[in-house]
Amino acid sequence: FERYKDQESHKKLMIGKEVIANYGSRSRYTILNIDYSKTPQTIHQFDNKECSFIEFYKEKHIINIGNPNQHLLVARRCEKGT
Repeated sequence: FERYKDQESHKKLMIGKEVIANYGSRSRYTILNIDYSKTPQTIHQFDNKECSFIEFYKEKHIINIGNPNQHLLVARRCEKGT
C-alpha cells in the first residue's frame, strides 16, 4: 500500500482482479473491495466463536499469516468454469 498515494488509487488497481487462495482447493476469488479498517488481527465471529483472522486461519487451514497488519480483501469466490 505504501507505493500508492491514497486508498482510492490502490482500490482502482486491485478491485476486479482475481486472486488464488494458496490453501485448500486453491479457489479463485474476485476482489470486490479492500477493507482498510480491518487487519488479520481483527476479532470476528467464526462458527459461533470469536477469534482473530490469524487464529482462524491457523486453526482451520494450518496457515500462518505473515503480515498481521495487512488490510483485508473483500472477495467473492469465482464460479467454476469461469
